[in-house]
Amino acid sequence: MNTPGMAPVDWTITAVVLAGIVAVGLVTRRYMRSVTDFLAAGRSAGRYLITISYGVANIGAITVLAFFEQNYEAGATLMWWEALLQMALLVAMLTGWVIYRFRRTRALTLAEFFERRYGRRFRVFAGGMAFVAGVLNFAIFPLVGAKFFVFFCGLPAEIGLFGAVVPTYIPLMALLLGVAIWFVFGGGQVSVLATDFAQGVFANVVFVVISIFLLVAVGWSDIQGALAVAEPGHSRINPFDTAAIKHFGLMFFVISFIEVLYGQMSWQGEQAYFSSARTAHEARMGGILRMWFLQIRLVFFLVVPIAVFAVLHSDSWLPVREAAEASLAALPDPDEVGRLRVPVVLSLILPAGLKGMMAAMMLAAFISTHNTYLHSWGAIFTQDVVLPLLGSRGIRPGRRVHMWLLRLSITGVAVFAFCYSAFFYDPTQPIMLYLAITGAIFLGWSGTVIIGGLYWSRGTARAAWSTALVGSTFTLVSFLLQRMNDAFTQSGDERAFFGWFDGFGAERVQAAATFVAAHLPDGKEILGLTMALCVGTYVVVSLLERRVFDMDALLHRGRHAIDGEVEYTGGKVSRLGRLLAFTPEHTRGDRITAGLTAGLIVGWFLIFVAGTVWALIHLGRGGSLADMTTAWLGYWKWRIWLMLGSAVIATVWLGIGGVRDMRFLLHRLRTAERDHDDDGIVR
Repeated sequence: MNTPGMAPVDWTITAVVLAGIVAVGLVTRRYMRSVTDFLAAGRSAGRYLITISYGVANIGAITVLAFFEQNYEAGATLMWWEALLQMALLVAMLTGWVIYRFRRTRALTLAEFFERRYGRRFRVFAGGMAFVAGVLNFAIFPLVGAKFFVFFCGLPAEIGLFGAVVPTYIPLMALLLGVAIWFVFGGGQVSVLATDFAQGVFANVVFVVISIFLLVAVGWSDIQGALAVAEPGHSRINPFDTAAIKHFGLMFFVISFIEVLYGQMSWQGEQAYFSSARTAHEARMGGILRMWFLQIRLVFFLVVPIAVFAVLHSDSWLPVREAAEASLAALPDPDEVGRLRVPVVLSLILPAGLKGMMAAMMLAAFISTHNTYLHSWGAIFTQDVVLPLLGSRGIRPGRRVHMWLLRLSITGVAVFAFCYSAFFYDPTQPIMLYLAITGAIFLGWSGTVIIGGLYWSRGTARAAWSTALVGSTFTLVSFLLQRMNDAFTQSGDERAFFGWFDGFGAERVQAAATFVAAHLPDGKEILGLTMALCVGTYVVVSLLERRVFDMDALLHRGRHAIDGEVEYTGGKVSRLGRLLAFTPEHTRGDRITAGLTAGLIVGWFLIFVAGTVWALIHLGRGGSLADMTTAWLGYWKWRIWLMLGSAVIATVWLGIGGVRDMRFLLHRLRTAERDHDDDGIVR
């Protein structure tokens, strides 16, 4: 593949960033002195530290490439509908929905909370389901990330290794996974938290700098010229003129809104961050600040794909377009063109220095996601499967053995991910589809069990079991039937996909697959129906049992309260404050932060409402979609620059607060007394 290699300054920047991350890992690993430190950084993290570290842990190389691929095709249109989901997220963050109460349980993993609420057997079952879904989901991350570096950095496609010629991405995967394991091994969540913070600050700066560069270098005239030209129904600027508009009906938005609230904390890829906050209130405030981190991500994932689209559709960039097309045509796998199109163009237009910053940012994103996910899935397997099973036999390992069990589990996850990526994964399958299917095994039902366990004293263990079985079975069968119908439709070979059901009702299976494909055309409808089935199952079974659980003991309230877990200010809460979910735990600064955040998100939502009403009135009066082009181009121009302004403010603000929180974390870990019985084992 003919992409230009990196200049010496680019390699220097990448090396310096990696060295800095390694230095942070070396400095912080000595503060890890207990199982709780390894699993949750001693529950000592502040809000800013959690915001940046958790935020960058969500932005792996695979996430960046997936958003590039998606927004290259959709342009700015999906950003319009983002206002609805941000409103749902704002409601969740202001109230501390799920996050606050989970932190009050002091559980170190989600399944530990399940044991306290529903029993040990359910902990093992749920932990096992989360682990299987998570490891399969994570297993393609190394492959996608390593291939990005091969193509973006201009590395050779193959290298000689021990007398054999192998694809370059295979040893690169091993190297990068080894670096991620090193961070987790030495300092556990302490090192993960600290290194993710350093990487997050750097990534935020890169997001802003590259976004500004592309807007200036490509120019708005070229961008709007490329975006304005589109076939009817395929607009990249008018959200009411897209081929996918059928997916944005009323039911889509209802399901999406509910999903944000229903799925809080369901996915466990970053599970340690749910337990690492100093208090439950700090966890809630971290969620509010996360809304600002989201603005930085959104503008980067919008500007980069539309700038690349303009380059590939503008005559003023003809040499770059020809070079990019030649490079993409040389890809050994045509199915990867969409995934690598944006990185290839970036490698051609970013100047020396910025290209190194981009590579270093992607390296930081790769490491942050991998060390976080390795830590999460390894910890879940040890804490929620191995130790409960040993405990049921009266075996309780000592602290040193406990720590090595965690490390061995983490190593096993890394080895599996490497082998799966290198030898088993089929790269022709879309990334988003693969992630949706592997995640469905746990996500569809877990929200019901989490919310019911935290907020309803009538929820029972039998209801949790029934919900998990109904939800996982329905989701997996629906996805399987849907994929079978898609395969049959593409090939037309009925025997290839339904013949092996001979003797078991092949015709009925085919009819079921056709029915599912017709009435549940994508994952959104399947998820919506799964949520409804799970909630109904949980409520009905719980009411039939007529039992009441002691929520005060679970949440450490009343006579079960623990010193230091709640810090009341003694201040009164006004009527407006109650509307914003303020409590006596909110300081004056907390209330200002929450108010500013609410103002930002509500402001964009009101613009969304006004714009939607205007568009519907225009179309209702017989106006054409083409007439709206100029208005939408003007809107996206000022929207992008306003988002960049808020991204700059957020980068500085969160960075300063994070440094303060890091100093507090290290001081607390240096001086705190450890309770070695606080290790996630329920006694």
